[in-house]
Amino acid sequence: MLVTDFTTEIVPAPERFALWGEVAAQSHVPNRQSSDNRDDFRAGIRVMDLGPLQASALAYPHLEIAPGGLAEPGGRRNDDGRPRAGRGSRRGR
Repeated sequence: MLVTDFTTEIVPAPERFALWGEVAAQSHVPNRQSSDNRDDFRAGIRVMDLGPLQASALAYPHLEIAPGGLAEPGGRRNDDGRPRAGRGSRRGR
């Protein structure tokens, strides 16, 4: 079993949130992220290769995620301006 660890602490604090967005998009799925901890976003990913499967454990502070790299500008939004959950979401069911 191969285990790979990644942490945002490899770059200066002001660069961590952007790095996390890039790594998360490459390892999982592109999305739009927002956090109260943008100035010093300390997060990590541990990836375990299990033959044909891969398991990931993510650790991060406050993070809001919206289907972003895929969302259209001017899409449906909640009263507070955040994008609404789209098709396939389990919210409100």
